[in-house]
Amino acid sequence: MGEVRARVKLTNAVDEALARRGTFPESQVHTYEADALVDTGAVRSVLPVQVVQQLDMDGTGRRLVPNPAHLDQPVTKVK
Repeated sequence: MGEVRARVKLTNAVDEALARRGTFPESQVHTYEADALVDTGAVRSVLPVQVVQQLDMDGTGRRLVPNPAHLDQPVTKVK
């Protein structure tokens, strides 16, 4: 069975809502495009730290999840 991938565009929802209200420049809404792996059995989504930073998302209130396969990578917080 092969992998299923989809081209996705992630958008900072707060930026987008403010832009819709006219209180934030639409040109400055933080977005990120990627080729994502589709997993129909997944119950959570995981984003690399670099993507969270590019989207200018708040990482507070998230759980720490170490990645034993990549010990050289920072521990990630997830909700």
